[in-house]
Amino acid sequence: MKPSTPHHLFAGVAKVMADRPKHERQIVTKYDPPAIPWRGADWSATYHDYDLGDPIGTGATEAEAISDLQMEQVLHES
Repeated sequence: MKPSTPHHLFAGVAKVMADRPKHERQIVTKYDPPAIPWRGADWSATYHDYDLGDPIGTGATEAEAISDLQMEQVLHES
């Protein structure tokens, strides 16, 4: 049986989502360090509606991954 998530957590997420401008795409980040000593790709970032071929950002930190994603998006659009 799957544990239930408290409803107040969903309310907090809904508020954050409501405060975002409608045109802004949501960014999803993931911490998944590879089993190698190099830490430059511990974080990845994609847009919430990611599809095969869309840009992916990577970095040593979450902020670096987001910045890389935004740069990759600019390059992808040009």
